[in-house]
Amino acid sequence: MRNSWIVWLVIGMMAACRPQPSRLEQALEFAGGNKGELLKVLRHYEGDTLKLRAAQFLIENMPHRYFYRQGGEMDSVKRVRTYSNSFGQIAPERYRRWEGYTYQHLPKIYDAQVITADYLIRNIDHAFAMWRKRPWNRNLSFDDFCEYLLPYRIGDEPLEEWRELYEADFRHLLDSVYTGSDVVAATETISRYLLKPVFIYSNDFNPPLPHVGARYLFEHRFGTCRDAADIMVYAFRSIGIPCVEDMDIRGNHVWVAIRDTTGHDARIWYINGPTERGTLDTRGYKRGKVFRETCGFQRERIERFGRKELEHVPSLFYHPYLKDVSAEYYPDTLRMNVEAADGQLRYMAYFYDGRWWPCACSRISDGRMTVPNIESGMIYLPMTYEDGRYAPAGYPVWFAGQEVRPLLPDTLHREKVRLWRKYPYYPWIRNHVKRIAGSRFEGSLTRDFCQSELLYAVSDTPRIAYNRVDLSAPVRCRFVRLKAPVGRQAEVAEIAVYSGGRKIGPVALEGSEPERGNLIVSRENAADGNPLTYFISEVEGGELVLDLGAAVAVDRVDFMPRNDDNFIRPGDFYELLYHAGTKGWKSLGRTVADTTFIEADVPAGALLWLKDLTRGREEHVFFMENGKQKFPIF
Repeated sequence: MRNSWIVWLVIGMMAACRPQPSRLEQALEFAGGNKGELLKVLRHYEGDTLKLRAAQFLIENMPHRYFYRQGGEMDSVKRVRTYSNSFGQIAPERYRRWEGYTYQHLPKIYDAQVITADYLIRNIDHAFAMWRKRPWNRNLSFDDFCEYLLPYRIGDEPLEEWRELYEADFRHLLDSVYTGSDVVAATETISRYLLKPVFIYSNDFNPPLPHVGARYLFEHRFGTCRDAADIMVYAFRSIGIPCVEDMDIRGNHVWVAIRDTTGHDARIWYINGPTERGTLDTRGYKRGKVFRETCGFQRERIERFGRKELEHVPSLFYHPYLKDVSAEYYPDTLRMNVEAADGQLRYMAYFYDGRWWPCACSRISDGRMTVPNIESGMIYLPMTYEDGRYAPAGYPVWFAGQEVRPLLPDTLHREKVRLWRKYPYYPWIRNHVKRIAGSRFEGSLTRDFCQSELLYAVSDTPRIAYNRVDLSAPVRCRFVRLKAPVGRQAEVAEIAVYSGGRKIGPVALEGSEPERGNLIVSRENAADGNPLTYFISEVEGGELVLDLGAAVAVDRVDFMPRNDDNFIRPGDFYELLYHAGTKGWKSLGRTVADTTFIEADVPAGALLWLKDLTRGREEHVFFMENGKQKFPIF
């Protein structure tokens, strides 16, 4: 952002006393050879004051709007995405060529330099028609109309004709199916229709693609949560439902906010539940702060800083098209003492994916940093920003609304801890793990298991991923099977069989067919040594059979339920660190795990970070509470 036209515009606005050209004049100059098209729009609306204001609004905010050149490789990548199956998976042979693809080297094409007068006029006229048609828009202000209904684009998608396309498919729902005046009820009607066909979530491309565009999503309902939000915005705006997109600072989670007749926003997450009025819920994801990319210039984002400060403040905190809307989500204010002179700026950050993410900026007053409307249940770190780099400005804190607990490491007093994981134990991971409960491991000399012997019954949800079962007495068998209980599919990540301390590799894996259409659930996964691959049977009460090739005396069975491989893994090399305030992270040593947990002596009260140096990338910070690891959950 530091090299974008926005930065220079902002600094220019703050610069001097001499008269500056208006933003409309600047936009017209930026259009270059396309200036005539924009002037044509303004002349077209000379007799309609409100539409003229709308046209001026769009044009003066147009110079920062662009899309990436389409065709060629961009079309090829989009085409690959169309092969996603119902599980959101792309066959490896199709995906492999574009793995790690990035579009950011493609030329940017700026709207102001290519947009036509006819395109802009059609969009403005259509938006006004929908504003006036729907009863819930009677009290929608012009300013809200400009943000929630008028915009002709969402982000960096290609310029396309989309309003009439979506309106033709969705308008009957508000003309006949629902004819009331409650915008939330109208939204629900549209949302149910959008479920046919259901949107398929897929995150195969990393980094993700830019906004793929209205016409592509009309034909292909799959992609990331941002794509899901985009298709809702196109559908809603095309028939007069005012809406915007909100997101976390990382852009990882995007959802839609509907402008309600109450003057507040109602949230919707596509297939994840109904539109909710008056809720502060963000569907369990921790975000710290919530932001909204706006169509209109947010002058107040700039004016909170002095001219010289702008040259040293990260663009996130003054970008005039990115608005902090956290007040609509989080009622709590974080206040903490910081060693800094009054008037200085400090930043608040949270930890995610191996780094601190600054999400708020505060000016020090009376030695305190005050951040309003910040999410509770999070660990935050005050930071400085100098020469383009962030650095810790103090110790991290655990913020739980009314509780602000500094995580101060007491290096003179140590506590012995036992660590079981390096990442939060999310509910969906628990659900995967518990699906093996009720399953039975059986041994038999014959494939039909007419005469079998129980080796082990999984009576409850395992507490760990790697489970070793030493039999009380050896059982002679050639075949070992996992049998799921009635009403549940067989599901397992790894099975290993031992005899006399020697691992017996199966010569074949047989049993129930894998789940139909799922590309990643083969039988072979259960013996490939990779805990992130797994088998799921198509049928309930299914089975997986290991053929050992010959009868052996089985005295041990190891198994792993489907899991995220973030439990402690025997044989992996780990490093434990604690946070030492302005000194940053300090190592407490490295060790090879010899069992399913790690024991360590740590400074009391410290924020900790356990890193697996052997494999994986999912790690998160935590502190100890009542002898257990406490992770902030994202």
